[in-house]
Amino acid sequence: MERNTARILNMKFENAVGPGQNYTSEIIRVRMEVVLGSGRSTKKSLIVKRKIEKTSSLIDAFNLFGLETEMYTEMIPQYEILMEEQPDGSEPLWPIYYGSTNNTIVFEDLKASGFTMADRHEGLDLDHALLTLKSLGRFHGMGAALVNRGRIQVATLPPYLLCRNDPMCNKFFIGGVSKLAETILTKWDEKWAGTAERLKKIVENLGTQLVELCSAQDLKLKVLNHGDCWTNNMLYKYDSDRPIAMRFVDYQLFHYNSYAWDLSYFLYSSVRPSVRHQNMTQLLGAYHTALHSTMRAYQCPIDQAPTMEELSAEMDRLSVVGLMMTCSLTPVAMASPDDAMDMDKFIDDSVDSAQNPAMYLNPKYTAAIKQDLEYFTKMGVL
Repeated sequence: MERNTARILNMKFENAVGPGQNYTSEIIRVRMEVVLGSGRSTKKSLIVKRKIEKTSSLIDAFNLFGLETEMYTEMIPQYEILMEEQPDGSEPLWPIYYGSTNNTIVFEDLKASGFTMADRHEGLDLDHALLTLKSLGRFHGMGAALVNRGRIQVATLPPYLLCRNDPMCNKFFIGGVSKLAETILTKWDEKWAGTAERLKKIVENLGTQLVELCSAQDLKLKVLNHGDCWTNNMLYKYDSDRPIAMRFVDYQLFHYNSYAWDLSYFLYSSVRPSVRHQNMTQLLGAYHTALHSTMRAYQCPIDQAPTMEELSAEMDRLSVVGLMMTCSLTPVAMASPDDAMDMDKFIDDSVDSAQNPAMYLNPKYTAAIKQDLEYFTKMGVL
């Protein structure tokens, strides 16, 4: 009775994210003054995620709202039941879901609980990366346990969006590799020309290669992946400057496949290259420990979990995904609001013109990508 809202006294609407921080939906914060069932007045805040007209065709074509609603109404309740079976004080890794329509989803406002988005322009430091990977290990481990118990059905889930060789998707991810190659050839020192030519060679078969990587049948462990695991879709709570808790948001691309898809997506789109290169063993170890402990806690056969050697080998198998992320998503993450990706061009233009060239001229991005290009060349990916 105390918590139930009897009536709303007033509402205020405001943008929940700044310019250049969201691309396929409108994110609105609704601040309300309400009267509870007890008669006491209080303030509440909600987040409303709504389709925007210019991207509605894209969202509908891939059923993005339908998939996210399915995650919140069918999948996440199973995660919550699982957590109740083994209460250990762990927090959920997702916001509270309140309801949805065909074009709107309503969640709790995580900001009201002290969560905020990290500065994506700088890339995540070691503390953020470790917390995220531990959380991802928990999320993957719980999903593996639920699939193992037959409480989540994955046979009907669509293939991962990156693995359909879809022209619209290729505009962004493969187009990003092309745009970087073009930028290197026209704007960088001549000594990088060979790198640009090798990038152009990779582009020729990248769509087919992604389909093949996603279709592997001999995987030791498949999990429910978040699918869009980058800084824009994570919020953190802090003790002073140290992150102590996090939530994943935006489940529009969740899929069932190798755990290394989420790991590659996150590590190469969102973590500072210097942090990643200097601490990769520690980062993967944090994920591995969390995955194993979660699977063990929920009585999932531990022989299904990868060893560290197997995990590293699986990351190597998907190494081209990491390269693609550094070329396509990292420049978006680091871009200033003035240089943010233009969704109108992305939807209407060709692969070559859809990417904003200004993102690839950002000095921070140039410094970061040079480290990664040298790394992938040394690995033999380039």
